[in-house]
Amino acid sequence: MTLFRPTGYRRVFGVLCCVLFLFTVYLYRDYVNQMVIKKNKNPAFNTQNLMNINKSPDLHMTNYEIKSEDTNGYAQDIHSSNCSPIQNIAFLKVHKCGSSTASNLLRRYSIKNHLNTVLTKKISDFWILNGASEVIPLPKGEYFNILDLDTFYNKALYQKVVPHAKFYLAIMREPVSRYISFEFDGSFHGGIFRRNTSQVYMFEDPNAGDKRSLLQQMSNEFGLSINSRFDDKLIKSHLETIDKEFNFVIIREYYDESLILLRRLLCWRMQDVLYIPVNNNLTKKPSPITPSGRAKLEKLLKADVIFYNHFKNKLLKSIHDLGVGFLHEVSHFRRVLKQVRDYCVYGRNMWSNVDIEASSWNNKFSVSKEECELMQMVEVPMVKMMTEKAMARYQASLKTQVSKN
Repeated sequence: MTLFRPTGYRRVFGVLCCVLFLFTVYLYRDYVNQMVIKKNKNPAFNTQNLMNINKSPDLHMTNYEIKSEDTNGYAQDIHSSNCSPIQNIAFLKVHKCGSSTASNLLRRYSIKNHLNTVLTKKISDFWILNGASEVIPLPKGEYFNILDLDTFYNKALYQKVVPHAKFYLAIMREPVSRYISFEFDGSFHGGIFRRNTSQVYMFEDPNAGDKRSLLQQMSNEFGLSINSRFDDKLIKSHLETIDKEFNFVIIREYYDESLILLRRLLCWRMQDVLYIPVNNNLTKKPSPITPSGRAKLEKLLKADVIFYNHFKNKLLKSIHDLGVGFLHEVSHFRRVLKQVRDYCVYGRNMWSNVDIEASSWNNKFSVSKEECELMQMVEVPMVKMMTEKAMARYQASLKTQVSKN
Protein backbone atom coordinates (compact mmCIF):
# COMPACT_ATOMS: atom_id res chain seq x y z
CA MET A 1 0.00 0.00 0.00
CA THR A 2 1.44 3.37 -1.01
CA LEU A 3 1.18 6.13 1.66
CA PHE A 4 0.19 9.68 0.66
CA ARG A 5 3.17 11.99 0.88
CA PRO A 6 2.52 15.76 0.51
CA THR A 7 4.68 17.55 -2.03
CA GLY A 8 6.88 20.51 -1.13
CA TYR A 9 4.25 23.02 -2.31
CA ARG A 10 1.58 21.44 -0.17
CA ARG A 11 3.82 21.62 2.90
CA VAL A 12 4.48 25.33 2.35
CA PHE A 13 0.77 25.97 1.83
CA GLY A 14 -0.08 24.15 5.07
CA VAL A 15 2.47 26.14 7.07
CA LEU A 16 1.14 29.43 5.65
CA CYS A 17 -2.43 28.48 6.64
CA CYS A 18 -1.32 27.77 10.20
CA VAL A 19 0.54 31.09 10.47
CA LEU A 20 -2.45 32.97 9.05
CA PHE A 21 -4.78 31.29 11.56
CA LEU A 22 -2.59 32.14 14.56
CA PHE A 23 -2.19 35.75 13.41
CA THR A 24 -5.99 36.09 13.11
CA VAL A 25 -6.45 34.75 16.69
CA TYR A 26 -3.87 37.24 17.99
CA LEU A 27 -5.59 40.20 16.32
CA TYR A 28 -8.99 39.12 17.64
CA ARG A 29 -7.65 38.77 21.21
CA ASP A 30 -6.12 42.25 21.07
CA TYR A 31 -9.41 43.66 19.78
CA VAL A 32 -11.36 42.04 22.63
CA ASN A 33 -8.92 43.34 25.25
CA GLN A 34 -9.22 46.87 23.91
CA MET A 35 -13.02 46.70 24.05
CA VAL A 36 -12.94 45.43 27.66
CA ILE A 37 -10.57 48.21 28.76
CA LYS A 38 -12.80 50.84 27.16
CA LYS A 39 -15.82 49.53 29.04
CA ASN A 40 -13.97 49.26 32.36
CA LYS A 41 -13.77 52.53 34.30
CA ASN A 42 -10.80 51.33 36.38
CA PRO A 43 -7.39 50.94 34.70
CA ALA A 44 -5.74 47.55 34.59
CA PHE A 45 -3.48 46.57 37.49
CA ASN A 46 0.09 47.57 36.74
CA THR A 47 2.90 46.25 38.91
CA GLN A 48 5.23 48.99 37.72
CA ASN A 49 2.79 51.63 38.94
CA LEU A 50 2.63 49.81 42.27
CA MET A 51 6.38 50.00 42.66
CA ASN A 52 6.30 53.72 41.90
CA ILE A 53 3.56 54.27 44.48
CA ASN A 54 5.48 52.48 47.20
CA LYS A 55 8.62 54.57 46.71
CA SER A 56 8.83 57.85 48.55
CA PRO A 57 11.56 60.46 49.14
CA ASP A 58 10.79 60.16 52.87
CA LEU A 59 10.86 56.54 53.95
CA HIS A 60 8.82 57.32 57.06
CA MET A 61 5.67 57.47 54.93
CA THR A 62 4.46 56.55 51.47
CA ASN A 63 2.68 58.86 49.02
CA TYR A 64 -0.86 57.58 48.87
CA GLU A 65 -3.47 59.80 47.31
CA ILE A 66 -6.18 60.33 49.91
CA LYS A 67 -9.56 61.51 48.64
CA SER A 68 -11.01 64.50 50.49
CA GLU A 69 -14.41 62.87 50.82
CA ASP A 70 -13.02 59.95 52.89
CA THR A 71 -14.17 61.01 56.36
CA ASN A 72 -14.92 57.67 58.00
CA GLY A 73 -11.36 56.38 58.32
CA TYR A 74 -8.01 57.57 59.65
CA ALA A 75 -6.47 57.88 56.17
CA GLN A 76 -7.45 61.54 55.79
CA ASP A 77 -5.05 62.40 58.63
CA ILE A 78 -2.07 61.49 56.45
CA HIS A 79 -1.40 64.76 54.67
CA SER A 80 1.99 64.41 52.97
CA SER A 81 5.32 62.65 53.01
CA ASN A 82 6.97 65.67 54.64
CA CYS A 83 6.33 65.13 58.34
CA SER A 84 7.97 65.30 61.74
CA PRO A 85 7.70 62.52 64.35
CA ILE A 86 4.92 63.02 66.90
CA GLN A 87 6.32 62.34 70.38
CA ASN A 88 3.69 63.69 72.78
CA ILE A 89 1.22 60.84 73.22
CA ALA A 90 -1.44 59.80 75.73
CA PHE A 91 -2.20 56.07 75.59
CA LEU A 92 -5.33 54.55 77.14
CA LYS A 93 -4.07 51.12 78.12
CA VAL A 94 -7.29 49.10 77.95
CA HIS A 95 -6.84 45.81 79.81
CA LYS A 96 -6.66 42.40 78.08
CA CYS A 97 -6.34 43.86 74.58
CA GLY A 98 -2.62 43.45 73.89
CA SER A 99 -2.06 46.75 75.68
CA SER A 100 1.08 45.63 77.55
CA THR A 101 2.80 44.95 74.22
CA ALA A 102 1.77 48.40 72.95
CA SER A 103 2.98 50.02 76.19
CA ASN A 104 6.33 48.25 75.84
CA LEU A 105 6.63 49.76 72.36
CA LEU A 106 5.95 53.28 73.67
CA ARG A 107 8.35 52.89 76.59
CA ARG A 108 11.16 51.72 74.33
CA TYR A 109 10.54 54.70 72.07
CA SER A 110 10.69 57.00 75.10
CA ILE A 111 13.96 55.48 76.33
CA LYS A 112 15.60 55.58 72.91
CA ASN A 113 14.61 59.19 72.25
CA HIS A 114 15.26 60.45 75.81
CA LEU A 115 11.65 61.46 76.39
CA ASN A 116 9.81 61.90 79.67
CA THR A 117 7.27 59.18 80.53
CA VAL A 118 4.68 59.64 83.28
CA LEU A 119 5.61 57.42 86.26
CA THR A 120 4.33 57.21 89.83
CA LYS A 121 6.09 57.44 93.18
CA LYS A 122 3.91 54.74 94.75
CA ILE A 123 5.51 51.74 96.44
CA SER A 124 2.84 49.26 95.35
CA ASP A 125 0.78 49.21 92.15
CA PHE A 126 3.21 51.77 90.74
CA TRP A 127 2.09 50.92 87.20
CA ILE A 128 -1.40 52.31 87.93
CA LEU A 129 -2.15 56.05 87.83
CA ASN A 130 -5.14 57.27 89.85
CA GLY A 131 -4.35 60.95 90.19
CA ALA A 132 -1.86 63.70 89.28
CA SER A 133 -0.51 63.85 92.85
CA GLU A 134 1.01 60.37 92.41
CA VAL A 135 3.31 61.42 89.56
CA ILE A 136 7.09 61.69 90.00
CA PRO A 137 7.88 65.37 89.23
CA LEU A 138 10.26 66.37 86.47
CA PRO A 139 13.29 68.65 86.68
CA LYS A 140 12.34 72.30 86.36
CA GLY A 141 11.51 73.42 82.83
CA GLU A 142 10.64 69.95 81.47
CA TYR A 143 7.29 68.36 80.63
CA PHE A 144 5.94 64.86 80.10
CA ASN A 145 5.85 63.42 76.58
CA ILE A 146 4.18 60.04 77.03
CA LEU A 147 1.49 58.60 79.29
CA ASP A 148 1.16 54.80 79.11
CA LEU A 149 0.31 53.69 82.66
CA ASP A 150 -2.87 51.85 83.62
CA THR A 151 -5.69 54.39 83.81
CA PHE A 152 -9.38 54.80 83.16
CA TYR A 153 -9.93 57.58 80.66
CA ASN A 154 -10.42 60.91 82.36
CA LYS A 155 -9.94 63.87 80.06
CA ALA A 156 -9.28 66.30 82.90
CA LEU A 157 -6.58 64.03 84.35
CA TYR A 158 -4.97 63.50 80.96
CA GLN A 159 -4.88 67.22 80.22
CA LYS A 160 -3.35 67.92 83.63
CA VAL A 161 -0.65 65.23 83.45
CA VAL A 162 0.24 65.42 79.75
CA PRO A 163 -0.99 68.85 78.58
CA HIS A 164 1.34 68.75 75.56
CA ALA A 165 -0.06 65.43 74.27
CA LYS A 166 -1.57 66.09 70.86
CA PHE A 167 -2.13 62.43 69.97
CA TYR A 168 -4.57 60.33 71.97
CA LEU A 169 -4.16 56.59 71.40
CA ALA A 170 -6.15 53.57 72.65
CA ILE A 171 -6.58 49.86 71.97
CA MET A 172 -9.57 47.50 71.72
CA ARG A 173 -10.28 43.81 71.21
CA GLU A 174 -13.24 41.73 70.05
CA PRO A 175 -15.47 41.91 73.17
CA VAL A 176 -16.24 38.20 73.68
CA SER A 177 -12.61 37.07 73.34
CA ARG A 178 -11.56 39.92 75.60
CA TYR A 179 -14.14 38.86 78.22
CA ILE A 180 -12.88 35.26 78.12
CA SER A 181 -9.29 36.47 78.55
CA PHE A 182 -10.45 38.63 81.46
CA GLU A 183 -12.03 35.57 83.10
CA PHE A 184 -8.85 33.52 82.77
CA ASP A 185 -6.70 36.26 84.33
CA GLY A 186 -7.13 35.63 88.05
CA SER A 187 -5.47 38.90 89.05
CA PHE A 188 -8.74 40.69 88.31
CA HIS A 189 -10.89 38.59 90.64
CA GLY A 190 -8.82 37.28 93.52
CA GLY A 191 -7.13 34.51 91.58
CA ILE A 192 -10.30 32.40 91.52
CA PHE A 193 -11.52 30.89 88.26
CA ARG A 194 -15.16 30.13 88.92
CA ARG A 195 -16.04 28.17 85.80
CA ASN A 196 -16.14 24.39 85.48
CA THR A 197 -13.15 23.55 83.30
CA SER A 198 -14.40 20.01 82.76
CA GLN A 199 -17.16 21.43 80.57
CA VAL A 200 -16.18 21.93 76.94
CA TYR A 201 -18.51 24.93 76.57
CA MET A 202 -17.77 26.43 79.96
CA PHE A 203 -18.69 29.95 78.81
CA GLU A 204 -22.23 29.02 77.75
CA ASP A 205 -23.69 30.58 80.91
CA PRO A 206 -22.49 34.20 81.35
CA ASN A 207 -23.56 34.19 85.02
CA ALA A 208 -21.35 31.21 85.90
CA GLY A 209 -18.23 33.37 86.00
CA ASP A 210 -17.11 36.36 88.06
CA LYS A 211 -19.47 39.33 87.78
CA ARG A 212 -16.53 41.74 87.78
CA SER A 213 -15.50 40.40 84.38
CA LEU A 214 -18.79 41.69 83.00
CA LEU A 215 -18.57 45.03 84.79
CA GLN A 216 -15.07 46.21 83.84
CA GLN A 217 -15.80 46.54 80.17
CA MET A 218 -13.69 48.34 77.58
CA SER A 219 -16.33 51.05 77.27
CA ASN A 220 -16.06 51.53 81.03
CA GLU A 221 -12.31 52.10 80.72
CA PHE A 222 -13.10 54.67 78.01
CA GLY A 223 -15.08 56.55 80.67
CA LEU A 224 -18.63 55.29 80.08
CA SER A 225 -20.46 54.77 83.36
CA ILE A 226 -21.25 51.15 84.24
CA ASN A 227 -24.88 52.17 84.76
CA SER A 228 -25.01 53.50 81.17
CA ARG A 229 -23.81 50.34 79.43
CA PHE A 230 -27.28 49.38 78.16
CA ASP A 231 -28.55 52.88 77.36
CA ASP A 232 -28.48 53.39 73.57
CA LYS A 233 -28.60 57.17 73.81
CA LEU A 234 -25.80 57.50 76.36
CA ILE A 235 -23.64 54.91 74.56
CA LYS A 236 -23.97 56.82 71.28
CA SER A 237 -23.27 60.17 72.94
CA HIS A 238 -20.15 58.91 74.71
CA LEU A 239 -18.89 57.16 71.59
CA GLU A 240 -19.21 60.39 69.60
CA THR A 241 -17.14 62.17 72.25
CA ILE A 242 -14.46 59.47 72.33
CA ASP A 243 -14.29 59.40 68.54
CA LYS A 244 -13.47 63.11 68.51
CA GLU A 245 -10.93 62.99 71.35
CA PHE A 246 -8.92 59.94 70.28
CA ASN A 247 -6.74 60.13 67.18
CA PHE A 248 -6.35 56.40 66.73
CA VAL A 249 -7.52 53.09 68.23
CA ILE A 250 -5.44 49.94 67.72
CA ILE A 251 -7.53 46.85 66.98
CA ARG A 252 -6.06 43.67 68.47
CA GLU A 253 -7.35 41.46 65.66
CA TYR A 254 -5.55 43.70 63.14
CA TYR A 255 -2.48 44.41 65.25
CA ASP A 256 0.11 44.63 62.50
CA GLU A 257 -2.14 46.67 60.23
CA SER A 258 -2.86 49.00 63.14
CA LEU A 259 0.83 49.51 63.92
CA ILE A 260 1.73 50.28 60.31
CA LEU A 261 -1.06 52.83 60.06
CA LEU A 262 -0.05 54.22 63.46
CA ARG A 263 3.57 54.63 62.40
CA ARG A 264 2.40 56.61 59.38
CA LEU A 265 0.18 58.84 61.49
CA LEU A 266 3.01 59.41 63.97
CA CYS A 267 5.65 59.69 61.23
CA TRP A 268 7.74 57.03 62.98
CA ARG A 269 10.20 54.58 61.45
CA MET A 270 9.51 50.88 61.03
CA GLN A 271 12.00 50.00 63.77
CA ASP A 272 9.96 52.16 66.16
CA VAL A 273 6.96 49.81 65.99
CA LEU A 274 8.73 46.46 66.27
CA TYR A 275 7.38 44.23 69.02
CA ILE A 276 7.44 40.83 70.65
CA PRO A 277 4.20 39.92 72.47
CA VAL A 278 4.49 40.26 76.26
CA ASN A 279 2.20 39.28 79.16
CA ASN A 280 0.58 36.50 77.12
CA ASN A 281 -1.32 34.00 79.26
CA LEU A 282 0.22 30.73 78.11
CA THR A 283 -1.83 28.67 80.62
CA LYS A 284 -5.18 29.75 79.18
CA LYS A 285 -7.16 26.77 77.94
CA PRO A 286 -9.04 26.57 74.63
CA SER A 287 -12.41 28.24 75.05
CA PRO A 288 -14.95 27.15 72.44
CA ILE A 289 -18.27 28.93 72.56
CA THR A 290 -21.58 28.18 70.87
CA PRO A 291 -23.44 30.78 68.78
CA SER A 292 -26.07 31.02 71.51
CA GLY A 293 -23.40 31.52 74.19
CA ARG A 294 -21.77 34.24 72.12
CA ALA A 295 -25.11 35.95 71.59
CA LYS A 296 -25.76 35.99 75.35
CA LEU A 297 -22.38 37.55 76.05
CA GLU A 298 -22.70 40.12 73.27
CA LYS A 299 -26.02 41.19 74.75
CA LEU A 300 -24.36 41.76 78.14
CA LEU A 301 -21.38 43.45 76.46
CA LYS A 302 -23.60 45.71 74.37
CA ALA A 303 -21.62 48.94 74.82
CA ASP A 304 -18.33 47.16 74.09
CA VAL A 305 -19.74 45.64 70.90
CA ILE A 306 -20.90 49.06 69.68
CA PHE A 307 -17.57 50.73 70.52
CA TYR A 308 -15.52 47.92 69.01
CA ASN A 309 -17.49 47.71 65.76
CA HIS A 310 -17.18 51.46 65.27
CA PHE A 311 -13.41 51.61 65.64
CA LYS A 312 -12.83 48.34 63.77
CA ASN A 313 -14.84 49.63 60.81
CA LYS A 314 -12.95 52.91 60.96
CA LEU A 315 -9.65 51.03 60.71
CA LEU A 316 -10.86 48.79 57.88
CA LYS A 317 -12.12 51.82 55.95
CA SER A 318 -8.65 53.38 56.21
CA ILE A 319 -6.97 50.17 55.03
CA HIS A 320 -9.35 50.02 52.07
CA ASP A 321 -8.64 53.66 51.18
CA LEU A 322 -4.87 53.16 51.30
CA GLY A 323 -5.05 50.28 48.86
CA VAL A 324 -2.83 47.37 47.96
CA GLY A 325 0.43 49.25 48.63
CA PHE A 326 -0.46 49.41 52.31
CA LEU A 327 -0.95 45.65 52.45
CA HIS A 328 2.45 45.17 50.81
CA GLU A 329 3.97 47.23 53.62
CA VAL A 330 2.19 45.13 56.24
CA SER A 331 3.50 41.97 54.59
CA HIS A 332 7.03 43.37 54.62
CA PHE A 333 6.59 44.39 58.28
CA ARG A 334 5.67 40.82 59.20
CA ARG A 335 8.79 39.49 57.48
CA VAL A 336 10.88 41.98 59.45
CA LEU A 337 9.15 40.95 62.70
CA LYS A 338 9.99 37.31 61.98
CA GLN A 339 13.66 38.16 61.43
CA VAL A 340 13.81 40.23 64.63
CA ARG A 341 12.00 37.65 66.76
CA ASP A 342 14.16 34.81 65.47
CA TYR A 343 17.25 36.79 66.41
CA CYS A 344 15.95 37.89 69.82
CA VAL A 345 14.76 34.41 70.82
CA TYR A 346 17.45 32.21 69.26
CA GLY A 347 20.38 34.23 67.94
CA ARG A 348 21.21 37.08 70.29
CA ASN A 349 23.76 34.98 72.19
CA MET A 350 25.46 34.16 68.88
CA TRP A 351 25.61 37.62 67.26
CA SER A 352 25.75 41.17 68.61
CA ASN A 353 22.93 42.36 66.35
CA VAL A 354 20.75 41.56 63.35
CA ASP A 355 20.71 43.78 60.25
CA ILE A 356 17.45 44.58 58.47
CA GLU A 357 17.99 45.56 54.85
CA ALA A 358 16.51 48.71 53.33
CA SER A 359 13.22 48.56 51.48
CA SER A 360 10.63 50.93 50.06
CA TRP A 361 9.36 51.45 53.61
CA ASN A 362 12.51 51.57 55.73
CA ASN A 363 16.16 52.48 55.71
CA LYS A 364 18.65 49.81 56.70
CA PHE A 365 18.77 49.38 60.49
CA SER A 366 20.06 47.01 63.15
CA VAL A 367 18.51 45.49 66.26
CA SER A 368 20.91 44.78 69.15
CA LYS A 369 20.67 42.23 71.95
CA GLU A 370 20.04 45.11 74.38
CA GLU A 371 16.99 46.14 72.35
CA CYS A 372 15.83 42.52 72.40
CA GLU A 373 16.00 42.51 76.19
CA LEU A 374 13.80 45.60 76.39
CA MET A 375 11.40 44.19 73.79
CA GLN A 376 10.92 41.02 75.82
CA MET A 377 10.76 42.70 79.23
CA VAL A 378 7.39 42.28 80.93
CA GLU A 379 5.56 45.27 82.29
CA VAL A 380 6.24 45.41 86.04
CA PRO A 381 10.07 45.10 85.88
CA MET A 382 10.22 47.59 83.01
CA VAL A 383 8.08 50.20 84.79
CA LYS A 384 10.06 49.66 87.99
CA MET A 385 13.36 50.18 86.16
CA MET A 386 12.09 53.40 84.56
CA THR A 387 10.59 54.58 87.87
CA GLU A 388 13.87 54.18 89.75
CA LYS A 389 15.75 56.13 87.07
CA ALA A 390 13.12 58.89 87.01
CA MET A 391 13.18 59.26 90.79
CA ALA A 392 16.99 59.36 90.88
CA ARG A 393 17.03 61.97 88.11
CA TYR A 394 14.49 64.17 89.91
CA GLN A 395 16.37 63.98 93.23
CA ALA A 396 19.62 64.85 91.45
CA SER A 397 17.93 67.90 89.92
CA LEU A 398 16.83 69.04 93.40
CA LYS A 399 20.43 68.81 94.67
CA THR A 400 21.65 70.78 91.67
CA GLN A 401 19.03 73.43 92.28
CA VAL A 402 19.96 73.70 95.98
CA SER A 403 23.65 74.03 95.14
CA LYS A 404 22.89 76.88 92.69
CA ASN A 405 20.91 78.71 95.34
